[in-house]
Amino acid sequence: APLSEVDPLVVLTEQLNQDMPTGRRDWLGVLGLAAELSIDLPQPWHTEALRSTYSTVREVAVRLLRDDQLPELLGALDDPSDKVFFAAIAQLNKQSWTSMKAGLDAKLDRDWPDLPTARRQAILQLRPGWQQLAYLLGRLETESALQAFWLRQVGLWCDRQYQVVDPITPKAEREALVEKLQKLAAHDLIRSDSLARVAG
Repeated sequence: APLSEVDPLVVLTEQLNQDMPTGRRDWLGVLGLAAELSIDLPQPWHTEALRSTYSTVREVAVRLLRDDQLPELLGALDDPSDKVFFAAIAQLNKQSWTSMKAGLDAKLDRDWPDLPTARRQAILQLRPGWQQLAYLLGRLETESALQAFWLRQVGLWCDRQYQVVDPITPKAEREALVEKLQKLAAHDLIRSDSLARVAG
């Protein structure tokens, strides 16, 4: 742009003073300029981009969401496009665990049975390692009618572990979670080798 004596900020400002784009290319041009200049789009524009019929536009719009736009990030987890979904996951990975815990729990509580495995795991893995197990054990304890299902989820979680890296969960809570696993293994509700991967 400097070589062409074009000021990108002037171009963006002119575009924002016009009607919102309707085509994919025009939307991507506006979003690309905003990203390049590190400028926040006016909220109505950003909201409209997040609702675009073009998944590529929604994906870029999600990448432009700020840390304080957590409801919009969590809402993007419902997007039918995997690219938009994983863009939201990447943004949420930058957030503090405590800020998004309630929203993630609500999403998992509501949608777990219907989520594709890849999406379910991606959302679960936004939680610190031991908090993933805490969530699964919590569901196991509160949904006794689905005991076999949640026991399988706990077993699968154990089997995926090599070394749980989690600097957030206090040691006392980790020990309490392992104790719960030990009780399940003692009653043959999970395999002892699964337990060994976590408690060994």
